[in-house]
This record gives sequence, structure tokens and C-alpha cells, in this order.
Amino acid sequence: MPFSPWIDDVTEETFVEEVLARSRDVPVVLELWAAWCAPCKVLSPRLEEFANEGKGAFLLRKLDLQANSKVAQKFNVKGVPAVIAFVNGLAVDQFMGLPPEDQMRRFIGRLIPTEAETLLSQAVALEPEDPRQAAELYEKVVALDPTLTAARAALAECYVTWGELERAEEHAAAIPFGNKGYHRAQNVQTRIEFRREATAIGSEHECRKRCEANPDDLEARRDLGFVQAGKEEWEKALETFISIAETDREFGKARVKEPAYRILSIVGSTITTANDYRNRLSEAFR
Repeated sequence: MPFSPWIDDVTEETFVEEVLARSRDVPVVLELWAAWCAPCKVLSPRLEEFANEGKGAFLLRKLDLQANSKVAQKFNVKGVPAVIAFVNGLAVDQFMGLPPEDQMRRFIGRLIPTEAETLLSQAVALEPEDPRQAAELYEKVVALDPTLTAARAALAECYVTWGELERAEEHAAAIPFGNKGYHRAQNVQTRIEFRREATAIGSEHECRKRCEANPDDLEARRDLGFVQAGKEEWEKALETFISIAETDREFGKARVKEPAYRILSIVGSTITTANDYRNRLSEAFR
């Protein structure tokens, strides 16, 4: 085997370092072979070719089954040739025998992140510290691969936070049910709806004046809750909605139950009082 920086032999002694540990940084393909195995002599050059073509996108490690049987036992390998793929220290895929070349290429391809997937990982890591820069990366991801709906959901959340509602809605609405990011996108849609309804209602000051003028005006109190939700003052909005339900349960069920639970969906476990609010809502609307 000609020297290659991406191909090396391993033994039971070097397996943990060269396969499991290395796979935390880059996918590792482990080839188990034996000197007496005729198909191995065909498979090995093909895997070496793929590794050299990849130029480090994955590492190929080769293990002599006869001299290192414990590794085979650990991964329940019954015969050779056998190929096991490792990512993040775990075996994630495998095959035995000598499959067609196109099938082997698909096997390798599943291990190697695409450019869009790599950018998505970078954006996710960057978002907490620099959401503007992360949004630029998310835009590139969507342009490269629109099927990566997690990027669309993240973009939608960035844009709604910045008040760019139309752009937020465009991305949130493009994520079908069941796809990654769908729940996040639905929460974005809820935030957009609260903001638009709050704008239509008017200012918090006007709502409070209406409430003070007529404390029994539950519609005015409901409007106040929506304005608070539009400003993303979630706990204030929940308190307002709960007080309405405690005053008139039937009105509360009809007019504020749904928006109250939509707020809980948004805040989830991000506020320490979420469970308390969940219990209070359950009691108020029972």
C-alpha cells in the first residue's frame, strides 16, 4: 500500500486512539480484512482510492482480523471483508462482503458532511454569540440545500427577533409538518401573529385606560394581554390571561385559552416559572 496520510493500519492496541478517538474529529472507516480473503483484495484498493479522493474528508483504517479478533468480536463481525463507519466514537454504519462500487460510494457519502451541512454546524455554534453572522451562514445553507429546514427555522427566528416579520414568515411558512425545525417555525409564526395583533390593537397605554375606565371589560383586558405578548413580555401576558379566566372561566376558555398555551409553547422551559404557569392555566381553564 503506497503511503497516504489518510490511510493506516491499526491493531487492537491502537484501535481506541486511531479509530474511536479520531472519529470525534473526522469520520473513520474501518476495514477488517484477512490475508486468505479474495474479496478483500478487491475491496481494499477501492477503499484506498476513495480515501485518497476524499483528501481527508474521512480516514481509512485497516485491521487484520486474524491478528486482532477481539475487535471483530466487539462489533459482532462474522466474516470478512467487513467495513464499519465511526462518527463521534460510535459505529454508525457497516456492510459486509463486496458491494458494487456505487453502493460503496453512497456508504462513504453518507458519512461526509456536505458544504451546506458544514455551514449549518458553524452557524449553530455561532448563533448564541453573533446571530447576525450566523444568519448570513444560514442564508448560504438555504441557498445550497433548501431541504435543510433547520436552517430556515433558525433564520425565521433571527428575523422575527429583529422585527423583519415578512422575511421571518417566508422562512417559517416554508417548513412542512414533521421536518426539522417545524416546532421552532410554528413558534415564530405565533410571535408574528402576536405582534401583528398587538399593532392592530394599539398601545398598552390605551389598553390600560380602557381597563381602568371599566374593570369589567374583559375584551379590554384581553387586548392588554395581546399587546404584552406582542412586546414578548410573556409572563405579564400570562398573568393577564390567567386573571381573565379567573374572572370569567367561559370567556377565558373562548378568548384567551389558546393564546395562553401558545405562549407556553414559546417559552417552554426557558423561564423558571413555566411549570407553575402550566399548573395555573390548567386550574383556570378546567
